[in-house]
Amino acid sequence: MIQKQEIVELVNVISNSNKILLLTHDFPDGDAVGSLYSFSGYLSSLGKDYRFCFSNFDEELWNELLPVNSKNRLKVEDITAYGADLLVVLDCSNPERMGPLQGQVSLYKTVVNVDHHGDNNFFGALNIVKEAAATGEVVYNIYKELGWQMDAVTAKATMTAILADTGRFQYVNTHPELFAIVAKIVDICGMEEYFKIVQGLYEEVTLSKLQLLGKAIANVEFFGNGVAFSYIEDNATLTEGLIDQIRAIKGVKVAVLARRVDNMVKISFRSKDKTVSVRELAGKFGGGGHPGASGATLPLTDLTKQIAEIRKIVKEYSENF
Repeated sequence: MIQKQEIVELVNVISNSNKILLLTHDFPDGDAVGSLYSFSGYLSSLGKDYRFCFSNFDEELWNELLPVNSKNRLKVEDITAYGADLLVVLDCSNPERMGPLQGQVSLYKTVVNVDHHGDNNFFGALNIVKEAAATGEVVYNIYKELGWQMDAVTAKATMTAILADTGRFQYVNTHPELFAIVAKIVDICGMEEYFKIVQGLYEEVTLSKLQLLGKAIANVEFFGNGVAFSYIEDNATLTEGLIDQIRAIKGVKVAVLARRVDNMVKISFRSKDKTVSVRELAGKFGGGGHPGASGATLPLTDLTKQIAEIRKIVKEYSENF
């Protein structure tokens, strides 16, 4: 539950700021993009001067689903020149998850940390970190406490955040109150927008992504207790949703997908069993996230050896959970 004092502090820091910078984690997913765009809509309604910046952003996917005014988007190299006096970080459990943007956190006297991850390390001066299905849900509840009414564009972004982080209500973080929240959001933006988001996130894929999925499926290996492990050796930047196809395999409780992304190795973890948390497994690789969905990033050294080591750790995990 959002506390009254948190709302008072939030309103105060925003009111006293002239320029506001919005950031989120590296390789932003639907919750990160949606909640950031949503909060930017709130700032816009206040007439605030704000900008946002992404690191390793999936232009093809998000520019089609959630087009925004490009004048508010900064390149990484232009952040300093903008000269913000308030930093708001959404959907990020710790600065290390921000990749090349993590150094920004230490530059600001006031940082607002809005998140829902259980492993958040409360790095902000103001931490609005709540147990919720998505940061989009936390943002929605902030608006509720503020008494602020979303417009259709902001509602669509908020809905996208919730649908993305619950796998359209398939993941174990889904709870009954969420359906009522989305129903209220749909009242604002309409069912047509709901269907567009569901279709864009889950029912339309590019040929290149299907080809990557084919390689991931071809490499699937099953371990004891319902663990599926796979990898992609190609440079795979556009992989949003691929692990869900592995998770969907009958009998799979936990899915793990490792792939190369430029000079990194990204690992995604998903659980289909409410009694099994993948956060601990992600932690073995320096990552984190939710019990049902987590991630980790490693610097690329020798991909073949790294995949073998990841496989070994996942196999050992499968024998003990």
